[in-house]
Amino acid sequence: MIPAHLTLQRVAGFAALAAIAVPLLILLSWAYEASWLTAVHPSFGTIKPITLLSILLCGFSLWLLSDEGAVTVTGRRAAQAGAGLACLLAGLTLAEYLFAVDVGIDLWFLEGRDIDSSAHPGRMAPSTAIVSLLLGLALLSLDHPLSNGHYPSQYAALLGGTIGGIALVGYLYGVRSLYKVGSFATISMYSATLMFLIGLGILASRPMRGFMATLMSEDLGGVMLRQVLPFAVFLPILAGWIRITAQRSGYYEFNFGVALAVAAVMLIMLTLLWFLAAHLNRTDGQKKHILQILQQREARHRLALKAGRMGTFHQDLDQQTLMFSPELEAMFGLLPMSFGSTFAAFLALVHSEDKQRVERTVEEAIRNRSAYEFECRVHRALPPSEAWIAVAAQVLPDTSGSPRQITGVMFDVTERKRSETALRESEERFRHLFEQASDGIVMADMTGQYLDVNSRACHMLGYSRDELLSMKIADLFAPHEQSRLSEILMELLEGQRHSGEWRLQRKDGTAISVEMSAKLQPDGRWHAILRDITERKRAEAGLRESEAHFRMLADATPVLVWMAGADRLRTWLNRSWIEYTGRDLEDELGDGWAEGIHPDDRATALARYRSHFGRLEPFELEYRLRRHDGRYGWILDRAVPLTTADGSITGYLGAALDITDRKHAEEQLQQWTGELEQRVHERTEALVRSQARLRALALDLSATEQQERRRLATELHDYLAQLLVVARMKLGQAKPQAREPKLQQLLNDADDVLTQSLNYTRSLVAELSPQVLYQFGLPAALKWLAGQMKTHGLAVTVTTALDRLPLEEDHAVIMYQSVRELLFNVVKHAGTDEASIVLSRSVDDLIVVTVSDRGRGFDPASMTEADRTSPGRFGLFNVQERIEAVGGRLALDSHEGRGTSITLMVPLSHAQDSAREMGSSRPTQPDSLPNPPSQRLRVLLVDDHAMVRQGLRSVLENYQDLEVVGEAGDGETAVSLAASLKPDVVVMDINMPRVDGIEATRRILSSDHTVVVIGLSVQNEHHVEEAMLAAGAAVFVTKERAAVQLYEAIVSTVRART
Repeated sequence: MIPAHLTLQRVAGFAALAAIAVPLLILLSWAYEASWLTAVHPSFGTIKPITLLSILLCGFSLWLLSDEGAVTVTGRRAAQAGAGLACLLAGLTLAEYLFAVDVGIDLWFLEGRDIDSSAHPGRMAPSTAIVSLLLGLALLSLDHPLSNGHYPSQYAALLGGTIGGIALVGYLYGVRSLYKVGSFATISMYSATLMFLIGLGILASRPMRGFMATLMSEDLGGVMLRQVLPFAVFLPILAGWIRITAQRSGYYEFNFGVALAVAAVMLIMLTLLWFLAAHLNRTDGQKKHILQILQQREARHRLALKAGRMGTFHQDLDQQTLMFSPELEAMFGLLPMSFGSTFAAFLALVHSEDKQRVERTVEEAIRNRSAYEFECRVHRALPPSEAWIAVAAQVLPDTSGSPRQITGVMFDVTERKRSETALRESEERFRHLFEQASDGIVMADMTGQYLDVNSRACHMLGYSRDELLSMKIADLFAPHEQSRLSEILMELLEGQRHSGEWRLQRKDGTAISVEMSAKLQPDGRWHAILRDITERKRAEAGLRESEAHFRMLADATPVLVWMAGADRLRTWLNRSWIEYTGRDLEDELGDGWAEGIHPDDRATALARYRSHFGRLEPFELEYRLRRHDGRYGWILDRAVPLTTADGSITGYLGAALDITDRKHAEEQLQQWTGELEQRVHERTEALVRSQARLRALALDLSATEQQERRRLATELHDYLAQLLVVARMKLGQAKPQAREPKLQQLLNDADDVLTQSLNYTRSLVAELSPQVLYQFGLPAALKWLAGQMKTHGLAVTVTTALDRLPLEEDHAVIMYQSVRELLFNVVKHAGTDEASIVLSRSVDDLIVVTVSDRGRGFDPASMTEADRTSPGRFGLFNVQERIEAVGGRLALDSHEGRGTSITLMVPLSHAQDSAREMGSSRPTQPDSLPNPPSQRLRVLLVDDHAMVRQGLRSVLENYQDLEVVGEAGDGETAVSLAASLKPDVVVMDINMPRVDGIEATRRILSSDHTVVVIGLSVQNEHHVEEAMLAAGAAVFVTKERAAVQLYEAIVSTVRART
């Protein structure tokens, strides 16, 4: 019997063929202008060409898609193209009605034919276009369900077919309104019939999906629906048609006809329902009986599954569901109803290493519609663990042969896997031990035939495995040993283990000694372990020979040799020991040897002897032992433990030497060492005192050197520099009076010579003793030094936040000279053009100066004493000696390729800072002068050199608006004269005895801030100018430029004040 769903698919094919054949017949009738089509019904000839084309396309698409199992990719694409084109035609027709346009498709196939005079003679009816659009959409979405499982194609086909069926009922009853809407064209009989068939064919093509599955179900609902549906559809139509036909023929009136039709329908439906109820009752009773039997079988089945640690599962491939039985959920440690019910949820439980293999196995089985089996590891949920399962399942196809379901069973094979693993591991361990054993192992039957041998036995005997397996035990025994084989067999048959030494023949004919241990097994085979003792035999013989040689050698050596067991008792002493002590060997063995130890040494020596034996380690003892002449000699006794091959201690071997002469020599050496240490101590103290005197002398020499350098610098500054300045002033006065060009050139040349001499004098004064160090202190001196190093190609940055330092003058000089020497070291050796100086004060009152560079650096550990003291190299020793002489220290940090950092640290003193305290701001400048500008300006000249003052006076007296009212030779005199003379301008030298020009300027301006102070100095240094301006001076002029600039400076400053 053909299954119902296949019958419906054939109905779909017949509907498709009808939808194709009828349009083709109509085309033939049009081609030959046949009139026989209208003989059936007048409306049959009214079908429109565009309607005909749309039906033909839908029928073609349905024919390609009617057999689901035979649909190809090309066929599906062609069907979709036909359905899409039908939708396009229907859509264009509806657009023409809605928007009152003509897209030109109405007159297709009508050219040259007589057409009626209607407005649109070839246009498809609106209802026909709607049905065509619905059927086309149904065909396009035929195999595309929604997310909720419903198929929109079935609803579209049902609606389209229903509209066609209603039109047919209209033709059957003669009711025009059922197949004609308003003034639009009607649905022809052909169109209604074919569209109804196409809609029915679409539903029948997929009978097992969507709501059609309910119709095809074998459940009670499906059976009842299939039996009732034909009557529910066709019975009312038939009854209505009979009533109308009979009424039109005059057999009865309208009311009677309606009543008769209703009564007939009710009677037939009641009869049908009565028979259906009886049928359902019988079916339900049979199902209950079968269900009871199935429940009993399921109960027994579940008991069997539970006892066998297995469970069943069912997978629906259409619904993508996977259902576990309760036994299977318990097997996976899942709570009841907690499984995810999908194949993906099952894969989540599978071990990651087995997951791909499981997926491939299931996919291949579904593709081949076959059974499958596999084993895999899974994760149990409760308690969390890993288990092994075996799966056996069958893929079940539907009536069309497509895979629809999978039913199978899963077994818990964890214990079996563990047993298999344990057995396999045991076999592997046995085989590994069998093959890797250091002894030969053989197995043989009672006839002596070898059954199995390991690699060691093959190697030991020189045969291959196959050769040995073809031999018997007797083949390997030496001829004189074969008579003993019967003894072995008797011992084995009596259940005893045989152990003994044997001589066996190797393949190459040589003999080997083996130690054999054999035992008969319950299965009748006997196993033997062969240990090659050939080398041991040779070693034992060699050991005996070696021991004899050792005893001969020990007796011949003058060293006292002894041996003791693990119990500390002496077991052997050589001849030298016996001759040394003069006692018999029997008296010395055991503990007897200890009687010869000196009473004062005995307790200590024996205690150490016993303690070393307890720790089982080498030891060394010194004690006095009585000699054969009754005197005691010093003995150095050394011993080492004797061990076996397995590391266990068997005793000690010792050797003793008479060290009496060495002891006497050590005592003499100790006496000499004490005397030497005393002499070294005395010499060291003298050397320390000499070093202190030398360091003090060096400090005095350094101070003397600095004093002499300062004296020379003072002489140069106070006399030579001043003479040069005065000479330049005189030349400056003479230049305007020279009329002849040659004389002017000579004066200019002389002025250049004096300028060079003055510059050289300044440089020489700075080299000998920088005045900035004595005037402004160490911070300013280091900054000045950084500027001077530029002339040597070294850029130095100075970092400090200190202005005043309570540092003694000699300490400041040493620090300055040390930093200067370190900077020149950088120029000579560092290979860099940058360095830095950091000056700071530590919390423990130390002045810290760090000189750093990023040059090539060096390894301090590799410096020799010559490197430290060589003037041409680093000279660090000299710097260190200077710093240590004033109580400071030097720290060196240098690495090759990463530069050098040297830190000098000198303790502070509580004396006044050698640098003068500078004002933080200039004094308030006067708003006006006491004398009006029209009067002559009163000038006070201040300089500690009379010739300079005379030179300045001669320069200023040349100007009528200036009047020199007084002169002062030092700062204190200048302050008092300024108070008494009330000058307008004070020309103030900076370097003067008692009170210098900077301090004198502060005092004068503090008393009279209207006075204009002009700073004057031989030095042309920026820091000197800054210090003078900070004290309140209005302008700064060097002495060498005074002849030219002093008058202009006085006048311009006074005018600016006015």
